[in-house]
Amino acid sequence: MSISAVSSSISSSSTSSVNISDYESKIDSIEKQIKNLQKQVVEENQSKDDAQIKQSKVELLQAQIQQLQIQIQDLKNEKSEQANDKTQTQEVEAATLKNSYSSNIIDLLA
Repeated sequence: MSISAVSSSISSSSTSSVNISDYESKIDSIEKQIKNLQKQVVEENQSKDDAQIKQSKVELLQAQIQQLQIQIQDLKNEKSEQANDKTQTQEVEAATLKNSYSSNIIDLLA
């Protein structure tokens, strides 16, 4: 395997790590939004609004929380899939490298 192939292999692994970090950052951001919405639910439940208005506002906030939780689950699934893809890519690259080394050794012995 040439130096450029090894460099390519290393850079693809680094890119995957950055993307996984991006997922974690997005998840953290969404979790903060959920905490803020949960705080708003508590505040609304303690407010002196009319019961129907209060219920409508709380339902809206809870729907927003649910949407964000779905987004988090989607991001976690994507992150997991990417990690699996990275592992498979590394396994293929290792097998290719092993075969390349074997070919080079056979060529040297011939």
